[in-house]
Formats: sequence, C-alpha cells, structure tokens
Amino acid sequence: MDEFKKKFTLGLNSNIPYKEYDEFLKKYRDYIHSVYFSLPIGDEFSTRQIYSDGLRTKEQIMNWWGLVDTIKSNDLKMEVCMNVPGLNAEKIDNAIEFMQQKLTPDEIVCITSYYAKLKEAFPNSRYIYSFNNIVPDKNRDGLEGFDEIVVGKSYLLSDDNRKKLINEGFSIRLLLNNGCFFECVQCNDMCRYKFDNDLSIYDIEMMYAKQSFWPEELRKLIKKIDYLDKLKFKLSTRTKNLKAQEICLSSYLQGESVEKYIKKDFMLYYIWCGLGYFADYYKKFDFHRIRNVKVENNRF
Repeated sequence: MDEFKKKFTLGLNSNIPYKEYDEFLKKYRDYIHSVYFSLPIGDEFSTRQIYSDGLRTKEQIMNWWGLVDTIKSNDLKMEVCMNVPGLNAEKIDNAIEFMQQKLTPDEIVCITSYYAKLKEAFPNSRYIYSFNNIVPDKNRDGLEGFDEIVVGKSYLLSDDNRKKLINEGFSIRLLLNNGCFFECVQCNDMCRYKFDNDLSIYDIEMMYAKQSFWPEELRKLIKKIDYLDKLKFKLSTRTKNLKAQEICLSSYLQGESVEKYIKKDFMLYYIWCGLGYFADYYKKFDFHRIRNVKVENNRF
C-alpha cells in the first residue's frame, strides 16, 4: 500500500468521540494526508446538518476541539472548508478572526469569491478549489492562485480530463464516493427527477453500477497512470460513523471487493456511493448483476 502514503483526505464527523478518533488516526495516519472540516461558528458554515447538530452543547464543542487536537497530534493537515455559497463579508471576517485566534489552517478549500480575502489573511496556506457539481471545462474563471482542484464524477473515469487539469498546472483530488450523478452540471431540485427518470430507462443495478466507484476501480486507475504524484483521493465521510469510515478507507487502500461487506450488511452499499435515493433499493440489489455491469463496462 506504499502507493497510498499520505494520499487520502477525510471529512470530519463532529459526533465521533475524540479518543476513539485518535485511535483510528493512529492506525491509518500513514495514509491520511488531511482531515477537512467546517468551523464551529454557525450552521451557515456547513452543508451537513448532522455536523452542525454535533456542535450545540458545551460538551460537544469540547469534543470538537479534542478532534482538532488529535488531527494535529497525528501530524495530519488541517483543511478548513470555506466553500458554502452565500457567506457575506462579515461572515468571512468572523471566520478569519476565529482561525487567527484559534487555529491556523494548513489548507483551505474555498470558492473563488472568498479566495482573495482568505489568501491575504493566510498567505502560507494551500488553497483548494472544489468544482462540486460544476463542469470544469465550462467554468475556468477565477482559478488563478489555487494549488489543487477537487473533481469527481466523470473525472473518475476520464484519463483525458484528468490530464487536462494536470497539464494546466493543477494537482487533483479525486472525490471517490460522492452522492452526485456523474452527469450533473449543477446542484438543484432536479436530482430526484433525474433518479426517477433514469429508473424508468435502466434497471436499478445498472444505475448503481454507473454511479458508484468501488475499490477495485481505484486499483485499476492507479495501475494505468503515470501521474500518481499529482493525485490525492478525497472521501466523503462527514456523515459516516467511525466503523463506516474505516471500511471506506481500508477497502480503498486494499483494493478489496466490496462483496464481503455487503454479505454482512446490505446497507453498506452507501459507503461507495453517497446518492441517497438508492437506499430504498439496497435490499433488492442483485450484487452480481452490479458487478457484471461494471465488468462489462471495463470498470475493473
């Protein structure tokens, strides 16, 4: 697993007890580059309700600081998320003041409109841009100064698109287990409609096979590229408990078949694809049908 040394970045779940998290990080820190998290200064700074709900009481805040401390003590990068749209200048200033007083971010993932002010406040941090649900080739304005770009979806399957970004001087973080359709170009209320429409055309196993990215697929990806030094791998883990996080990280590290996990608990399908609409169908899935679709499409 040497090829994965310091390659993964994980999202923080604020509800995990910090002592348990410390044990987890000690076990996997050789493979974790950073942990990304939102600041505990208001719900508007996070896109995850479960994360905000873990930051209500004094005890929860104390646990959050314990989580941050164990990230630092395990020599991992602290990646602050400032990529929620709609924050006004006062909110940005409040976030900057909090960080200047409480913690210095090693990395900041942010949208372009926040970049200049954050860069002025933290000139030595590394800056990451997340395309989220935007098509990169159609939205190139304002990317000057960013060190890395987070992409997922179709970029998981397109070597040409990855190389295009690398040739432009960017390093890439591939989001492996996102909850978005590979074809979506923006996040809106059409998501449920698209799911239902696709289901009227394709069977559910084909849909899941297309939208998920399994450890065997990552193993194939890294074997065929010559630019692994330009890649890191981002995992969507902010809403996952510690057991699910360990399954997610370990399975990708090992390049495992997910079958052994599914045999134990069919609900674990969500670990490798965060699109929540699939959850109602997990129990009905034919695992071998899903795997055969991936094989037929040369996914691994």
